[in-house]
Amino acid sequence: MELVLREDRDGISVLTLNRPEKLNALSPDLLRQLLEHLTSLAESDLRCVVLHGSGRSFCAGADLEEVKKPGDRPKVSIGRQVVEAMETLPMPVIAAIHGHCYTGGLELIMGADMIVAAEDAVIRDTHATWGAVPGWGLTARLPRRIGQSFAREIMFTCRKVPAAEAFQMGLVNRVVPRDALMDTAMGMAREVAANVPMAICADRKILSEAADMSLAEALAHETANLPPRREIRAHLQDYWPDKA
Repeated sequence: MELVLREDRDGISVLTLNRPEKLNALSPDLLRQLLEHLTSLAESDLRCVVLHGSGRSFCAGADLEEVKKPGDRPKVSIGRQVVEAMETLPMPVIAAIHGHCYTGGLELIMGADMIVAAEDAVIRDTHATWGAVPGWGLTARLPRRIGQSFAREIMFTCRKVPAAEAFQMGLVNRVVPRDALMDTAMGMAREVAANVPMAICADRKILSEAADMSLAEALAHETANLPPRREIRAHLQDYWPDKA
């Protein structure tokens, strides 16, 4: 069974978590399939990725039946590999979430550049409810997105955070009606895809690397990563032949 569906069109890859009967709970097989798709996308010339879930929810989190199995989990889990693969893609990732976006689902969208939420989306981190500690990077990524105060509130209370509140926290970019979710995400993806891939890839890399730098370091890093002038002129020639 295909636990992750992939459809490429117009320079955009749509990845769909396809385990609706389990609210797209993240089993090892699903994560492996997702990682395979991301690995393939890293070598493609596509310009944007949209990640969403089939059925009633985006993702209810890790498959607890798998978690309950005996044995120690590896130091670097496949879930962490998936999030890191999303972060290091040469093209942006847009997560389109609805219904449950719990725990492992929340960790998963930390690898996305932009998050669009349906009005019915509910975000929740239940690690502490189950006596667990995040292992896919949530403790590092969530406070970088929304600050220490909101990150601690989400992780310590384990309460449900509605989409509208997540927007106020800065966790999601937009909140839209459920029936407009994919149209909105695909519209954003088309806007991304209309731009020069080299510039988007460079912006993404520089923004990520500069996150932990001082302002002076970040400015120097930006200058060091400027593309050669001949590349800029080539792109200008493509878009405005009479001005290059």
